[in-house]
Amino acid sequence: MTPILEASSLTVHYGRARRGARPALDAVDLAVAAGESVGIVGESGSGKSTLAKALIGLVPVSSGEILLDGTPVARRRTRQQVRGLQMVFQDPSASLNPRLAVGPMLEELIRFHRLAAGAGVKARARQLLDRVGLPASAYHALPRRLSGGQRQRVGIARALAVDPAILIADESTAALDVSVQAAILNLLMELKRDLGLTLLFISHDLAVVRHISERVVVMKNGVLIEDRPAEELFAAPEQEYTRQLLAAVPRL
Repeated sequence: MTPILEASSLTVHYGRARRGARPALDAVDLAVAAGESVGIVGESGSGKSTLAKALIGLVPVSSGEILLDGTPVARRRTRQQVRGLQMVFQDPSASLNPRLAVGPMLEELIRFHRLAAGAGVKARARQLLDRVGLPASAYHALPRRLSGGQRQRVGIARALAVDPAILIADESTAALDVSVQAAILNLLMELKRDLGLTLLFISHDLAVVRHISERVVVMKNGVLIEDRPAEELFAAPEQEYTRQLLAAVPRL
């Protein structure tokens, strides 16, 4: 079966590549099946967020190839490719327009991608808010009037607005209180199940990754060093670096 998302020898240099300089992402190979939930873990600077940004098109790829549904992704992505792969960011405040209320923000996306017309635009936007568990009053609210958890739900609604097949969540619960984290994680799992989404979940928190992922990818210094089913990796990690990460997870 053709993977829904595939990266081949993906390499990223920030700035001009100097001789001997280590790339931020170094010849990474990754294949993700449709409907799969993959956790990507590693310390700060390991390359996990760079991988996400390269996949979504936010940083230029120095070399290598990205394929969506078996089709190569060009530097200038088609509208269909942009829609197919969406991202939920760590800090929703930084990724939302502070001057635009939630409803109009969603409407703008729906119109741009021609997913509804007329009264259907508002109806679709309201359905999205309901889908992510936000009250109807959030429709006319500015992002600063919402709590951190509510803003993250808006970020998820915005990602869902274009009917993506793949959702990348980059440290999407890191800035939230523990109880709010749990609610967002449960929402992501529910959306994956109900909408058939493929989920890439990036986090430094291995306890969270174990909860949400079927498979775990471990990164170190821009290199993918371990890629295994979650239960196998947590039971018997092959790499010393992975064992060190697991040993650092707090236990009651």
